[in-house]
Amino acid sequence: MKTYRPACRVTLYKARSRTQILDGQQASKRLSGVSSIDLTPLLSDEGMALNTSKSVNQPAGGWSLELFDKPDATTGETAYALIEPMDLIEIRLARSPEQYVAAGSDMPVVMRGVVSRVSRSAVMADGRPSRRVSVSGQDFGKFLQMIQIFYITGSQLGQNIASSWKWALQYSDASSTKIKPAADFVSDVLSQVVDPYLMSIDQLASPVGMGATRLMSIAPDVSIAGLVDPLILQSYQGSIGDLLRMACDVGPFNELFVEDGSSGVSLVVRPIPYGPKGNVTAPPYAVDPTAIKELSVERSDAGVANLYWVDNDRWLSFFQNTMKMAAGSGPANTYQQYDAYNSLLSMFGLRKMEVPTNMAPLGLLAPDSYNDSAFGSDAKTMSGWLTGRRLDLIAQNKDNVVYECGRMRLRGDEKLRAGTFLTVGAGDQKWECYAVQVDHEFAPFNSFFSTVHFVRGSGWINRSASSESWYWRELDVSGVK
Repeated sequence: MKTYRPACRVTLYKARSRTQILDGQQASKRLSGVSSIDLTPLLSDEGMALNTSKSVNQPAGGWSLELFDKPDATTGETAYALIEPMDLIEIRLARSPEQYVAAGSDMPVVMRGVVSRVSRSAVMADGRPSRRVSVSGQDFGKFLQMIQIFYITGSQLGQNIASSWKWALQYSDASSTKIKPAADFVSDVLSQVVDPYLMSIDQLASPVGMGATRLMSIAPDVSIAGLVDPLILQSYQGSIGDLLRMACDVGPFNELFVEDGSSGVSLVVRPIPYGPKGNVTAPPYAVDPTAIKELSVERSDAGVANLYWVDNDRWLSFFQNTMKMAAGSGPANTYQQYDAYNSLLSMFGLRKMEVPTNMAPLGLLAPDSYNDSAFGSDAKTMSGWLTGRRLDLIAQNKDNVVYECGRMRLRGDEKLRAGTFLTVGAGDQKWECYAVQVDHEFAPFNSFFSTVHFVRGSGWINRSASSESWYWRELDVSGVK
């Protein structure tokens, strides 16, 4: 019987060398030389000491650590005294670390993140003291939520913005009405807004040795097509992350999430992979059925729709009623699915799915460039874009009633990642699903588990098409493997 020795390594990098505690109160020099801390020996062996969670549907991933309250060998201090919010954390995991050693590589990075909270507790249990340090935080998606744009009350719009980057003045080559492809827009936001902020953290960290490594950076990985709406820049207030999600049609058409890899952190913006424009080229990751400890699946009519509509109120303000009339004059099958087998009007009733799009098609002119001939041409182009968006929405949702969603808890596997297709089983009992969230739980010398939350499961579809029942083979009574 195969045995495993899962391992992890958790390293904390100080964001800065603290020189003072309060105004006029200097920090002790014994703490100023700490640049990084290996937290691995401090991980508690009671319960799940290490937890990480990544989702393609959440603004940021999360992580947490449970540490023993032991003195540091260099400073003699507890980890509670050494760790501060905004320190950087790097978590590496492997079920079989020897395979990476044999290949001459390190264990893969599961998450890079930032400390948000650190706490310390002391409890008497059965006459014995128990002291713990708890640390938690988010991945680099936290930075996208931290950086805010807001206008000070009473100021002229766009003239007084509480941000290190004067948004309306510097965006799009100093023109707030010049439109850009989404890929350029995302790259500009990262290079002109996010990266300078991360660089400032690196500069603070330089005295303790982290600045030269540029651990804090986010690279763009954008594969969506379309233009960003210029009006978003004129009045938007909120986080940079929410702006990107709104501007890039994240939700109904596209995904946006932070991906951690051995080479660094990237911001992935791509079409929903199971839609008609999905672009996940990596092969599905095969899940060993014997690794599954728990599995729950369900189907529901909650996502059934047979009338679809996509609108763009921002761009419609330019085209007024011309766009609305053009959008409603297309073939009925571009928005009605009354006769589709899995969304029959006679069975499910009228069910409408309406979502907005804030993007526009490539080739559209800027609003301040319109003349009479260009106006009519762009109205047709925009109408075609909305029709295409509706067809995308139909393709993604017309069969929702037969797809499964659920979760499975498995033997820990560091290769499981949110945003990947999984293949479960083999032969005529094979089925696929799309992992939207992956959680890892690690306890030193004890256990390593992974939990996958998935959608678009084809288990019921495949078993319903099979000429033989899956039931008895699913029981798998062949013994320990």
